Amino acid sequence: MPTAASRAWTPDYRRLLAAITGRERPDRLPFIDLRADDGAVEKVLGEAFGSHGSEAEQLRRRADLLVRCAQALTFDCVWARVSVPFPGLGVTVASDGRQWIHTGTGAIGSRADFERYAWPEPGVFSSAPFETLADRVPDGMGIFSTTSGVFENATRLLGPEGFAYAMADAPDLVADVFRAVGERVLAHFEGVAAVDCVRLCWMGEDLGHRTGLLASPAFLRKHVFPWHRRIVEAVHARRKPLVLHSCGNLREVMEDLIHLGIDAKHSFEDAIMPVTEAVRLYSDRIGLLGGIDVHLLARGTEDDVRAVTRRTIEACAPSGRWALGSGNTFTDYIPVANYLAMLDEGRKTWG
Repeated sequence: MPTAASRAWTPDYRRLLAAITGRERPDRLPFIDLRADDGAVEKVLGEAFGSHGSEAEQLRRRADLLVRCAQALTFDCVWARVSVPFPGLGVTVASDGRQWIHTGTGAIGSRADFERYAWPEPGVFSSAPFETLADRVPDGMGIFSTTSGVFENATRLLGPEGFAYAMADAPDLVADVFRAVGERVLAHFEGVAAVDCVRLCWMGEDLGHRTGLLASPAFLRKHVFPWHRRIVEAVHARRKPLVLHSCGNLREVMEDLIHLGIDAKHSFEDAIMPVTEAVRLYSDRIGLLGGIDVHLLARGTEDDVRAVTRRTIEACAPSGRWALGSGNTFTDYIPVANYLAMLDEGRKTWG
């Protein structure tokens, strides 16, 4: 559903990069989200992705809809999800595309499982999703990659319960799984960052839950953050920023993440830390992205959304290191009218 605002808007990925890196102030408030669910894209455009045609035809159809959705939402960048193809991650994909994590033991529950696991070749990935988008984006619009990180992939291979037991019963196995995963995630980011049309890299790495971390700070500092540092260095070597998407309460390790050189943090929930507080505490050292609570967007009235968005803009926009968006994702259960109301309040600042 293109609007007058989207027709008059000119994309420029550099304004989003300015908010992420803090190297200069963006010329106006940029918008961003981890992605829009396929169902949300279909509702915005009034069209379905469909499942007919060859794989190449479906890829082109997908790219066409994602670009047109980004244009309708006046995003300066469009997303492409390309992750390391680890087999047997213990994830169930529902009919609506949403993923559900199995809670027991994963594909690797023993040393024998580790030895016979079909580890993917490091650094091998398809650039077709990026290239197909690049053929369709308007001048000025950027492309960003989204990739699951080290902790997410390693704990899914072990399974949440398997990971918890193995930390006590088989710490050497845990170390080897994190090493093997880290090597491949690093190689993946090295390859993706080298793709010319990719303007920034985005790592999905949920490290916490509502009240704390999923592993101790000591564990993360030993098995996860060293890989994060190398990933940051690899992406920066290509003169591109790295955004961390991480749900959960990260207060105990936020300083660690800043010192790793990560350019921006995404994913905020009011019950954990409102983005307004994060901007107050950290925006002098790291970009903060999104933050309009998904619960509000999904269940609030349009007036509620507008009021909270205005207050959030007033508190966050002056920092120059913030972009407007949801606290997580434009989910398919968020009413489109609410999401568009949030963006409309942001456009009122453009002047």
